[in-house]
Parts: sequence; C-alpha cells; structure tokens
Amino acid sequence: MFPVEEVELICREFETAVPLQALAEHLGASMNQAQALYSAGIISPLIPPGGPGSVRKVVFGRSHLNGFLSRIEAMEVVPAEFRGEIVSISVACQREGGTTPDLVQAIWDRRIMAWRDPLHTGLRSILVRLCDVRVLRERAGRALA
Repeated sequence: MFPVEEVELICREFETAVPLQALAEHLGASMNQAQALYSAGIISPLIPPGGPGSVRKVVFGRSHLNGFLSRIEAMEVVPAEFRGEIVSISVACQREGGTTPDLVQAIWDRRIMAWRDPLHTGLRSILVRLCDVRVLRERAGRALA
C-alpha cells in the first residue's frame, strides 16, 4: 500500500521549505549555530543526508523548524532579578567552552534552566545563567557534553 498521506505531507513541506542558506535567519541564529544544530541532528532536513536529492538541495520543513521555535517561545520570560546574571547561548559557549547543540540539548533535557528574552526571537532569545552552565560543565567533567 502506498502511503499517500505521507507523500502529500512531504509535498506540502517542500512548497514552503527553508533552504540551508536561509536556516540561520529563520531560527534567529548565526550561520555557524544553525549549521551546528543541523550537524548535531537537532534540526533535521526534509531529505536525510545520503538520500536521493540530499546533496543538491538541503531544505528544512517549516513545521519542523516552527516546532523548534515554539519550544523557545514557550520558555518563561527572564525574571527581572536574573537580568545581571544571564547571558545568551553564544556568550555562554564562548565563556565556558561548549557548543550550541550541547547547550540546547541540555536545555531540552532540563539539565539547565533557560529563559527567553522578549526583545529577541529564536535562538538569540534564549538566556541562561553563566553559573548554571559552569556547574553543568563541571558535572560533565568536560565542556557541556
């Protein structure tokens, strides 16, 4: 039996797909962060790497990307009392030696608390306490992994 519903869904996803070149802008991230999330498998393309057509055009389903962004949007807005102690993901990774995918996965797994800056969107809006990132790294015995 032919999975008609699955094929129709994929066709709809292709109509509004986000190309790799536009991924960073769509996620509110730097190009390096977007590519790191893709390489780590946190963001998945419509056609898996190695599949037919995957080399020519890497595209991402809008519904998948919007699911990622919805998780961020659902985060609590940063409390006023933390404003002096918090930093963005990129600053946390620079200061504590981790990677964006490691830190995002730690947030999804609830190993570290995170909040949202309402003045930004997407990945840029995620804020963490640097002291929490440091503790996470020390518990792991290495940088955020």
